[in-house]
Amino acid sequence: VPWLALLLAQAFGLNPLGFLFGSAFGWILLAVSVVLSWLAYRWTNRIVRVFSDVTPGDPGVCYSGLALMLRSGLGVGSGLKLLNRNGLRVPQELNGLVAAQTRVGAGLAAVLQTQAEWERSKSRQKQREDLARLPIRLLYPLAVLLLPQFMLLTVLPIAASAFAGN
Repeated sequence: VPWLALLLAQAFGLNPLGFLFGSAFGWILLAVSVVLSWLAYRWTNRIVRVFSDVTPGDPGVCYSGLALMLRSGLGVGSGLKLLNRNGLRVPQELNGLVAAQTRVGAGLAAVLQTQAEWERSKSRQKQREDLARLPIRLLYPLAVLLLPQFMLLTVLPIAASAFAGN
């Protein structure tokens, strides 16, 4: 955006390019602006990369899988072994839940399915919270780097050209 504003100011006859390329101070401002632009690019990419590196997964897959196995007649121990054999990391909470429900004697499959839905909703809530913070985090490079770059590329050269013309 600062580079576009620079071109627009030039098109309106304010001649900021003449100031930037015509003096040593202008070259310094141009170099600082390029560095600020590069830093803003890197900072923004890092923020976006953090959010795009999140691997989607189903945190309730072990609970749902074991519930399905129980409903189909497989035992708890065999179901847990099958989950491990298929490469799923069984959460420690699942073992505690199975032990507690076995003592109580309640319907384990229904409890496991409810736990799976709770794990999924907790994961979705965290994703929503993280995505809600994304626009705020993207404002920092804008305020810290791009706004000063805009001032260096447009306001200072236009003001200097105006004073030099008077």
